[in-house]
Amino acid sequence: MIIDRYPLISAVELLGGSGLKKLQTIVSQEMAYKQIGLSLKNHLQTVDGEEAVERSLSSLCEIEENMGIHIEHDVKTGILLHMGFMLDRIISGEQIRSFENINEYKVTYDKPFKIVKEGLRRLEKGFNMQIDEHEVAYITRMVIENDSKSV
Repeated sequence: MIIDRYPLISAVELLGGSGLKKLQTIVSQEMAYKQIGLSLKNHLQTVDGEEAVERSLSSLCEIEENMGIHIEHDVKTGILLHMGFMLDRIISGEQIRSFENINEYKVTYDKPFKIVKEGLRRLEKGFNMQIDEHEVAYITRMVIENDSKSV
C-alpha cells in the first residue's frame, strides 16, 4: 500500500471526531479498491487485477495532484476499471480504439495530455509496455470531465 496518496490526519482531528470520519472514508475506499482488484483478477487475461488497480490508482493520484484536481471516489472507480482493461488489451496486443480528432485534442488540451502521459509512465515501466496516445487521450478526457473541483 502506498502512503503518499493518503491525507494527513492530525491527532487533534482524531480526538475531535472529524479525523475518525476521514479515516473511515479512507478505509472504506481502500476496501473498495481492493475488491475491484480481486474482481478484475477474474476478468483480465494478461495482468494481475490487484496489481493493475494498485499501480493505476497510484498513477491516477499522481495525475490528480499534478493537475490540481479532485476526482470523486465513484468516478475514480470507473476510471480504474477502464485502466485495468486497457492494460490487459495493450499487453495482449489487441487493437486500440482510435480517439477521434486526436491531433486537435492534443493541441487543445496540451498541458493535461502531457500530465496524464507522464502520470502513466509508472504503468508503462511496471508492466513493461507502451500506452498509445489514443489511450492517453481517453484517460485525459475522463480526468478533465470528472474534476469535482471545477463543478
